[in-house]
Amino acid sequence: MEDYLDITNSLRKVRREKGVSLRELAELIDTTESSMSRKERGISQFTIVEALIVADYLEEDVRDLFKIEERNKLTGRHKKKAQV
Repeated sequence: MEDYLDITNSLRKVRREKGVSLRELAELIDTTESSMSRKERGISQFTIVEALIVADYLEEDVRDLFKIEERNKLTGRHKKKAQV
């Protein structure tokens, strides 16, 4: 089974703390303010490139900003080792 990423973003909190507007981030990743809002609320997903651009702009580690963790750790699932 592949490792999946469970992404829960805390972008809104960080963005507001840093005084960055939704419009500013939308322009940064070349999308609409409405689309950026949906991404921030978790309704739509960021591409990897968008996530990296936003994290860099906010001077945050992408893993911390988007709370990326392996789903296996969250669900208790573990990879089975191949038998030889």
